[in-house]
Amino acid sequence: WVCAECLAATRPFDLPACLRCGAIEIASCECDVLPDVLQSIRAAYPFAGWVRESIHDFKFRREFGRCDYLAQTIVDHVPLAGIDLLVPVPIHRERLRERGFNQSMLLARAISKQTGIPAQANAIERTVKRLPQVGRSMQDRWLAVAGVFAIPHPDLVRARHIAIVDDVITTGATVTECARVLIAAGAASVRAIAIARG
Repeated sequence: WVCAECLAATRPFDLPACLRCGAIEIASCECDVLPDVLQSIRAAYPFAGWVRESIHDFKFRREFGRCDYLAQTIVDHVPLAGIDLLVPVPIHRERLRERGFNQSMLLARAISKQTGIPAQANAIERTVKRLPQVGRSMQDRWLAVAGVFAIPHPDLVRARHIAIVDDVITTGATVTECARVLIAAGAASVRAIAIARG
């Protein structure tokens, strides 16, 4: 899916300076603002170059053939030890009907296929439909996800070590709100994993 030249131009986050927030340099560590509900945020690549193009092709041009390769980037570059459940970031049921798929769910299933870690598509429900996060300011992103998620079946997540799966993490607002409701429902720990960090 990717030529050697493009691979060389956009390097993975194999050895971040901070293993919790995934910062590449200590000076950019974000752990002081990373909420306690999130054990860590880790992504395979920066949201740039071929990674950005591949995610856009997968998400907006419905090139689903890219899914297994993009999931493999997470498996190859993000620590998954100790995770016993993969939970995709949900989209509202109306948006799911409009779009026809949830890219985070497809990624979670592909990671599950490659690792054997089970994926639970309906562990979190988005109960409020809001406009997409793209183009919002940092403050607006946090406000837009406040109170929009619920746990319909707490028994599915109770005492589990969970990884929230998303395609791109930017401010971390969405995965943090997901983690908040998971911990409140009894999850043992929650991490966030993604293809890219923007």
